[in-house]
Amino acid sequence: MPYSIDRYNGTQLTVVEDGTIDSTLDIKLIGKNYAGYGEAQNENFVHLLENFSNPTAPPRPLSGQLWYNSSSKRLSYYNGTAWKIAGGAEVKSSPPSNLAKGDFWLKESTNQVYVHNGVDYTLVGPDAVEGSGITQFRSRSVLDTLGGNHPIIECVINDETVYIISRTEFTIASGQIASGGFTKIKEGLTLAYTTETTTSASNYGCTDINIADSEPKFSFWGTASNSLRLNGKKDIDFISAINPIFTGVVRFYDPGFTVGNDNDLAVFVQDGTIPVIKNSLSSLIRFQTYSGTNKFPLEIDGSNLLPGYDPAGSPTTGVNDIGSVSRKFNIVYANSFSGNSEGANTLLVNTTYRSASVSSAANTIVARDSNGDVFGGVFNGVATSARYADLAEKYLPDADYDIGTVLVVGGEQEVTASKIGQRAIGVVSSHPAYIMNSDLENGILVALKGRVPCKVLGPVKKGDRLVAGNNGVATVSMTSSSDVFGIALASSDDHAEKIVEVVIL
Repeated sequence: MPYSIDRYNGTQLTVVEDGTIDSTLDIKLIGKNYAGYGEAQNENFVHLLENFSNPTAPPRPLSGQLWYNSSSKRLSYYNGTAWKIAGGAEVKSSPPSNLAKGDFWLKESTNQVYVHNGVDYTLVGPDAVEGSGITQFRSRSVLDTLGGNHPIIECVINDETVYIISRTEFTIASGQIASGGFTKIKEGLTLAYTTETTTSASNYGCTDINIADSEPKFSFWGTASNSLRLNGKKDIDFISAINPIFTGVVRFYDPGFTVGNDNDLAVFVQDGTIPVIKNSLSSLIRFQTYSGTNKFPLEIDGSNLLPGYDPAGSPTTGVNDIGSVSRKFNIVYANSFSGNSEGANTLLVNTTYRSASVSSAANTIVARDSNGDVFGGVFNGVATSARYADLAEKYLPDADYDIGTVLVVGGEQEVTASKIGQRAIGVVSSHPAYIMNSDLENGILVALKGRVPCKVLGPVKKGDRLVAGNNGVATVSMTSSSDVFGIALASSDDHAEKIVEVVIL
């Protein structure tokens, strides 16, 4: 006959037929005469013993049933509608909807504990701001460097200690406060990042300067009736805005200071390296001295340096001196000078200053000696005689050729190195006596007449007639050829190529 299964309170739960297993619950209900009931019965005992240990909740719970969450390692019970943590707080990011009055909830995003008051959740602690960590006042005891305990009130904002209130002054032991850079705690209120060397008011402020905005990291804001110090300086270190009196050197930083109702005159250091006096009102700066009467020896007007004014206020011309007989400037640099000079040591030639000389010294200005003679190295111009021996003209070559190379008309330009059978026009010259077509750019000097060094291949005798050979070298002509361009002026038994003095016909 079937089993009728009732709950503890007497209500019927289910009916188990003979020879079957009922799966209404998370344990198996075994019917009468069910073969193999031992396995099912033993598994039921195991499931009850482990409280249905599993990462997911049992799918067919009964109110009052226990479940061990093997993932969170927490024990829960089923209240008929939902699973509830059996001990501790419910850990979730949002408020749970299944808690009863007195139950706790740990807000996962801020690590804050709330208690359910039957209607809503009330914060137990700690105080915090969503996404910004702990924000609260807290009372605690901290150690000094001698091991003594001191009660303090700590103000924490976003997990960082901003200030500490104490009745005693002490040096705090290392590691007692996690943030804020506290070293010495003062009697009263001590802001974070305040050290013995700070310049805050009686060390009750902070001078941990933020370079980006030049503001202290923590500061007092509001009105105070008085202060022992301002930025670490005593009151006697400051001057009054009314009739100030300086008894020592006054230091201004690079931004400098201004004078005038509209900051007309500014004195500052530009780029940290260049001292500047700036007239923001006009282009004029006037210097004034006093010697019985006011005098204005100098003015700067725009980009001009000018003489000043006489005592009557009239501009002066030809009155003011630069230096004196006994006090001279060393060097005065200028691009040009307009006026009379008693003398000059050098004269500007192109971009070089040169002195005068009666000798033929290089890079000097020509001066006559006591006999009226002029000496020099080389004169460029018209002369009645010449130092060198050939007449040359510039032609465009198709390559760079050495002195003495025999040239003919041809190549990609105007002239090229000679070959056998060609009529030579001349020889590359080094120091011609006269140059024709001298302004031709990239031209080469070709000796057309006179005596020059010439490349000759093979033995040669003085008086031999020369004709063009290969590779710009002359050879001796064995016949009365019309291609003869020169006569050898010296002899040589050398069969190789050499330089021989020749006369160009």
